[in-house]
Amino acid sequence: MLLTQTERFRLLLEAQGVQISRWHNIKLFLIGSFFNYVIPGGVGGDAIKAFYLHKDLGHQSKSVPYTVLFDRFLGLYVMLAMALIVMIFDWPRFAASRELQSIAVFFMMAFFGLTAVTAIMLAHKGRQLILRFVPMRMARLRAIITTINTAFEFYARAPRIVLLSIFWSFTCQVAAVLSLYAVGLSMVAAGRLAPGLDLPLRSFFFVAPLGFVLSAIPIAPAGIGLGQAAFFFLFNAYLGQKTAVGPTSITVMQIVIFCWSLFGLLFYVARRTHPKDESISKTQPSD
Repeated sequence: MLLTQTERFRLLLEAQGVQISRWHNIKLFLIGSFFNYVIPGGVGGDAIKAFYLHKDLGHQSKSVPYTVLFDRFLGLYVMLAMALIVMIFDWPRFAASRELQSIAVFFMMAFFGLTAVTAIMLAHKGRQLILRFVPMRMARLRAIITTINTAFEFYARAPRIVLLSIFWSFTCQVAAVLSLYAVGLSMVAAGRLAPGLDLPLRSFFFVAPLGFVLSAIPIAPAGIGLGQAAFFFLFNAYLGQKTAVGPTSITVMQIVIFCWSLFGLLFYVARRTHPKDESISKTQPSD
C-alpha cells in the first residue's frame, strides 16, 4: 500500500517534468507519514512534503507543491469510486436500511461533485471560467487559482500518467482493504466476533474507503480516534449489528503505518543534518 502511494506521487511529479528517484520519493513519503502522527488529521504530513518539495526545487516550478494536493484529491476520488461500486452491486442491502441509504446518498453526491470539479479543471475553458469569477482586487486568491490551474494544465496534457496514477490508486486501496480484511479474518479465527457473524469481503470494500475519507478530517493526529469511530459506525451500519472489527482493524493498520513512519523520522533528522539533495531534476513536462 505504501509503495503504490509513492509511485502514484512520483508519476504526478513526472507529469510536471520533475524527475525524482524512487528512493528519494519513498523518503519524502515516510517523512510526511511521520508528521501525520504529529499534526491533526490524516493529511497533516502533506504540508511537510510540499514544503520539502518546494525547498528541493527552489523556484523552478511553483506549481509542484500542488502535486501533493492533486495526489490527495486523486486518492479521495478513487476511494469514493470504490465505495460507489459496492453500493451499486449490493444495492438491495442499502435499500433495506434507511441509515445506509443516507450514507450512500451523501457519498454519491460527493463523488459526482468531485467528478464535475475534475471535468471543469481539466478543461481549458473551465479553468478560465473559474478565474473569471475571481475579482481582480483579490490578487492573492487569483495567484493561487492561477497556480492550481497551471498544475491541472500539466495533467490535462498527460492523460496517460493520470490513468496510470488512477491505476496505482486502485491498487493502493485494494491492498488497504485486503490488509483490513486479514485482520477481520484473524478476529474470526480467534473467536473475537459474534458467533455466526457474516464478514463479507465487500463490506471492507465499502467501509474502508469511506472510513479513510472520514479519518482525514483534521481533529486527531493520523485520524486516530476519529478513524476508530468512523469504522465502528460504518461496519455496524453495513453488517446490521455491533462488532469491534472496524475499530480493531483500523487500529492495527495505524500501528503498522506508524512503525514504518518511524523511518520517516530518521530521514527527517538526516535532512536536517545534511540538507543538500541532488536526487531531483527538472525536465520538460510529459506529453
